[in-house]
Amino acid sequence: MMEEYLMKQAAPTLAGVKCGCLFRISLDPDAITKETSRMNSVLNHRGVRIIVLRSSGREHLIYAFRPQMLSDILSDGRIFSFLENRGYDMASLGRTFRSLRERMMHYGMAHEIGIFLGYPLDDVIGFIENKGMNFKATGCWKVYGDVSRAKSMFEKICSCRAVYTEQYMRGTPISNVVV
Repeated sequence: MMEEYLMKQAAPTLAGVKCGCLFRISLDPDAITKETSRMNSVLNHRGVRIIVLRSSGREHLIYAFRPQMLSDILSDGRIFSFLENRGYDMASLGRTFRSLRERMMHYGMAHEIGIFLGYPLDDVIGFIENKGMNFKATGCWKVYGDVSRAKSMFEKICSCRAVYTEQYMRGTPISNVVV
């Protein structure tokens, strides 16, 4: 079941186009632990990791990401400072995730999660400062900065999703499509 969600919802991350993707899945707590472990055993050696960011009963928010791409993003001085100023513990990736989980449990959704999804910092800041209004364009996220760059990325993301969904429908295993 999780393989289908990954192929359809996390295709840009599996393809190496985006550092991370989020999706919701409904499974009992034992099943989510088993599925996450199973998928990590398939994907970790290909540079993709899956974690549960938040759970409530049978509902789980899953984050599929490329740790190396995320580390590169978080090492950018502006991004590092932005997250640190918002109260994130930036001492290690594990501590940063702990901060993210705490914020998501406290606020329901942390708007700075866009950083963890590979959205440009200007768009994340613009969304927060404008409360989701006054954007220049919209697609996979609301754009406050470089519209042409964002639209190019939107096309890549849509293309990845279409290709990976088609591959899933053909029965191609996830291990054969992860870049």
